[in-house]
Amino acid sequence: MKPVCIALLAGIAACVFALPGLAAPTGTYKERVLYSFFGSYGEFPEASLIDVKGILYGTTAAGGNASDFGTAFSLDPRTGAVSVLHTFCSEQNCTDGARPEAGLVDINGKLYGTTESGGATDWGTVFSLDPATGAETVIHSFCSRGNCADGSFPLADLIAVGRELYGTTYYGGGAGCSDYGCGTVFEIDLHTGREKVLYRFGGAPDGAAPHAGLIDVNGILYGTTEAGGSAGYGTVFSVDSSTDVETVLYSFLSGTDGAAPVADLVDVGGLLYGTTSEGGNTGCSLDLGCGTVFSVNPDTGAETLIHVFADTPDGANPESGLINANGILYGTTASGGGGGKLCHFGCGTVFSIDPTTATETVLHSFCSGHRTCLRNGTFPYSGLISVHGRLYGTTQSGGGDCEQEGCGTVFELKEKRR
Repeated sequence: MKPVCIALLAGIAACVFALPGLAAPTGTYKERVLYSFFGSYGEFPEASLIDVKGILYGTTAAGGNASDFGTAFSLDPRTGAVSVLHTFCSEQNCTDGARPEAGLVDINGKLYGTTESGGATDWGTVFSLDPATGAETVIHSFCSRGNCADGSFPLADLIAVGRELYGTTYYGGGAGCSDYGCGTVFEIDLHTGREKVLYRFGGAPDGAAPHAGLIDVNGILYGTTEAGGSAGYGTVFSVDSSTDVETVLYSFLSGTDGAAPVADLVDVGGLLYGTTSEGGNTGCSLDLGCGTVFSVNPDTGAETLIHVFADTPDGANPESGLINANGILYGTTASGGGGGKLCHFGCGTVFSIDPTTATETVLHSFCSGHRTCLRNGTFPYSGLISVHGRLYGTTQSGGGDCEQEGCGTVFELKEKRR
């Protein structure tokens, strides 16, 4: 099926595109809370989980100790048993890092991640963690060069390609946007720990403030910036890791095409799929719109609108990336879905998208009823993982006491077949 493209501005088009795929999931989904966070085990998880040999690993942005700077943890989904692998800011002046908002990546049995602050200069770190011993090592402390030329404030997951780690920083780079720069794409050599900045963003037209991580497709890195671009509402970009050349594939216009992408992309059949946290302009309760699911053709730069969120009942403000499972895309929205007394715009959803038909299905709405539903979690900022046909994720709040609003959960969704 060919894309149908609508001209938005001269030279820029948004399209509706269909891909061959599998049918949408059938049946209903049941949620089970595997763990509710509190205190020394961590609070307010904002990152996606990873699965390593049947054990789930993740981070919390707060909690852990009196300093309240987060943890790295493991969870056995079969038993619900949780172990704290590392409590951040356990070293003087938080030189071991603080407030991890990103998830972890497993490389040969060792876990790697980032913290948004802490380290030698308090502008964030890249660290490694041995899950067997809990030993944590800071590989790089950001803003270690003048004007933070090496980057600062990393918020995104890392990826591993060969012997290199790749990631983004929200600030830094040393020029434009602010005294600390518009953000960077960086590389770290796993063997030497040497950090190299591949690209420094400048705001317009190349983008600014990359909140999301990167994906690698045949040696080309793809990502999004939350701001910058030709209209200031974010971009989809590529960086050639061999030449460090950055290319803006698409600049968001804040109209029906979406705005403020803060999530990773996923490559499906040669198209890049992602979400925008705002935009869509469907008359939802937010001025810029409740967000979108889109695809971008990396060869042509054509953007494809797959779905525009409308708050109720389908969700609003997706802040996480999508996963591809058997031709169906799955994701979360941080709010929307049901409204109710406890969440003004709704407490968030888990949804699926069939890219063949652009049909969105809400698989689960968080806490749209009475107060006891807080125990099931609220506001899923993180994405999902699929393990043996079950979906796992985290909610940023809900699940426990923590001043009655809860400190977050790890949840499981299992499809109940008809």
